[in-house]
Formats: sequence, structure tokens, C-alpha cells
Amino acid sequence: MKQIILLLMLLASFPTQALTYTKEFSEAELQAQIEAMMPLVKTKYFITIEISNPILDLVALTNELSISADVAALANGSTLGKGSLQLKGTLRYDPDQGAFYLNNATIVKMTIEGVAEQYQKSIKQLSQVAVTEALQQVPVYQFNEGLKQQFAKSVLKSVQVKDEKLLIELSLL
Repeated sequence: MKQIILLLMLLASFPTQALTYTKEFSEAELQAQIEAMMPLVKTKYFITIEISNPILDLVALTNELSISADVAALANGSTLGKGSLQLKGTLRYDPDQGAFYLNNATIVKMTIEGVAEQYQKSIKQLSQVAVTEALQQVPVYQFNEGLKQQFAKSVLKSVQVKDEKLLIELSLL
């Protein structure tokens, strides 16, 4: 019984920092991962939305990822209009997959030239669906199998943008 108490006291004396892991991503690493997800294509009825050429920006003030991209609206293979969009989101960690996903990706700005104003809202909604579906299913980063098993029970503790890098801290408790 004394051994158990001694062991518990010893474990309690370890600082919590010893039970965390920080993964650092450069903006270039994340940019490459996001480029690999593109183009995003979504078709509904006769309209197809294609999102391509993403440019990532790490937003230090809000610890978010901001992505600017080209967007094209097509109908029956013909281009209706082209423009750009900007979306923002945060990272979500899935311990079962050992992977990080862009979460709450929301289009904050979108313009498409050559498309009547009455259709802009529908195109934005379809683009939002394409972004949400794709980015919640395709990981921005995934640990290899060995690390995935080590971090299987980890919890995302913090996400911070610092010095143009994304720092992700996992708690191993």
C-alpha cells in the first residue's frame, strides 16, 4: 500500500509540461498540404463550382487559417463566371485518425464576375458546401502510424500562430 501511495505522489509531482507534445508547422508545409486538396469541385443540378489555386495565410490575431482561392462557376461545361473567395477556419484534432482537419471553414468573402447578382448567393452556398465537405474529410496533416498510436488518446490543448508558424500542442493525458 505504501508503494502505491509513493507511486501516486511521484506521478503527481511531474509537471504537466512533461505530458504535452508540440507540433510545429511552417506556412509552406501547410500550403503544400492545402494545395494537394485542390481543386475542390461540387456540382448541384446544372451548376458546377470549382475552387483552385489556394493561398494560405496564418492569422496570428485569431489563431486561424485563412485561405484565398480562385473560384469558377460553370453550367454544362461553359464558364458562367470567375472570381475569388476567402475562407477562414480553425484546426480540429481527431485522435482516432491521428489527423488535423480544417474545422468551421467559412467563406467570409466571395466575388464572381459575370454572374448575375441573383445567382451569387446560390453559388456562395454551393461553394460553402464544397468547402465544408472536403475540408472536414481530408486531413491537413496526419501523423504516421507509429506516432498515431502514441497520440491516440491525446487531446488538442492549444493552437497558436507565432512567427509565421502554426504551433499545435497536444495533451497526452
